[in-house]
Amino acid sequence: LGLREPRVLRKVYADRTKQIRLMVALSEILGQDCVVTVDGDPITAGDPDMRDYELDPNVEARRREALVQFAPLHNLFAAQNPAGGARHSLWGTVSRVFDKQARSQGSAPMLVLDMSTGGGVSWAAELLEEGDAAEASEALKIIDQDDIKAAILRQVCKTLKTASEAAFRGGENLNTNVIFDEAWRFAPPPHLASSDEVKKLSIDLAGYARDTRKFGIGWTYITQTTRSLNPDIWDQVTVRVLGYGLAGADLEKVGEHVDDRDHLKLYRQFSPPDSTRPKVYPFMLIGPVSPLSFSKAPILLSAYTDFDHFRVDNHAWIEQIRLSMGQQVVMGTPVRPSDGRPALMPRRSAVSGSTPPSGRVARAQAERVRAHAATGGVDPAVGVGLSGDSGAFGGSLDLIEDEPPF
Repeated sequence: LGLREPRVLRKVYADRTKQIRLMVALSEILGQDCVVTVDGDPITAGDPDMRDYELDPNVEARRREALVQFAPLHNLFAAQNPAGGARHSLWGTVSRVFDKQARSQGSAPMLVLDMSTGGGVSWAAELLEEGDAAEASEALKIIDQDDIKAAILRQVCKTLKTASEAAFRGGENLNTNVIFDEAWRFAPPPHLASSDEVKKLSIDLAGYARDTRKFGIGWTYITQTTRSLNPDIWDQVTVRVLGYGLAGADLEKVGEHVDDRDHLKLYRQFSPPDSTRPKVYPFMLIGPVSPLSFSKAPILLSAYTDFDHFRVDNHAWIEQIRLSMGQQVVMGTPVRPSDGRPALMPRRSAVSGSTPPSGRVARAQAERVRAHAATGGVDPAVGVGLSGDSGAFGGSLDLIEDEPPF
């Protein structure tokens, strides 16, 4: 309604004819007749000027055309998301991540914010009639712009900081990590930002890296090059994990954080993963995760690409942690599979005082491992903290009662 005010129209267009056309178009969308001229003078049905302010007889069609364009933006403030699912308030969702009592000491939640605009959209399906598919596709591009997404992320991060401060005042050790994938898009050097909103977000994130560390919040940025990240953020990063592919100025920035530049020679000897069979993914780690971090010397390693191999090499500490948490473990020492199937070797149970499993029990354990190879032999429904855990965070968003979106 405010857009039809004469003083607003004059700021949009200097030409009087265009001002009238905009006022009429807005009135058609709203389904309301024009009652004043762009000069602010009242008009009536019999007024000669009314000819310039008459609405299109097919007002519903005009409103429908506008809805196709504005529906994506309107949906950001609706009670349902584009896929038709229930939308929860930002404050309620973020606060619940920090609420240990709400999850009854169960597993810590993982909250994923998907900024993509693809997928099925219920409101678009209702509009895709009479050849409007192209218009709806164009409308989706409105919320696919970086500045729109950056504005949303700024609100998310602001809410995150406020919620974390509230939890911190209550004596909570948050122990939370925020991960930004494709960080080059939303946390670039300010002078390379694609829009003013992206620039503001990048500056805000650099400030949050300083302000929120005392709340127990860590920030992880995943990007392809060191130069694509805000230098203020890069300088505050404690642990740097570098995969294959850095060179030139990007590698020079890494050299500032090692004590001996000869370490970079080791990095340069990394082989491209695509050139190895099976593929090997080497990494250089700089920071307190390295046992030589006191000398600023990095550690070099290759990442696991097979979960069974990871489980075999780490079964001892995995069992100890799960037992200390009162969670079920698979008894028996796993061995590397020779035929593509995980197997178990019977051994003395990790529980003190128990006896080794019989052959029948051992075979049953092996079958269970084969049946649940994707989770390392553990049935996802057997223990607290796994995907089948009724006390896990998934689904508990339904308990949030405050209205969306903020």
